[in-house]
Amino acid sequence: MVRFYSLMNLIGNFSAPHIFKGITEKPILTMSLLLCIITLLVVTVSNHYAITAVSRLLFGFFQAHILIYVTAWIETFGVGN
Repeated sequence: MVRFYSLMNLIGNFSAPHIFKGITEKPILTMSLLLCIITLLVVTVSNHYAITAVSRLLFGFFQAHILIYVTAWIETFGVGN
């Protein structure tokens, strides 16, 4: 399961720039955070292995967008010294 989770995270990292071309960081972060919350709720509530596995894979995919765009958000709106 960990291998598939890492694979989806890797796919998310490579697909994020192409999927979100022309969209600012704030909507991407908001959408990704909400989708991560939903997928984690599904993992918590579900009793079926297949649903849990798909939900974890989607969590890895959406988490990649957070890892990419948080740094862009900090560089854009962070206070420099």
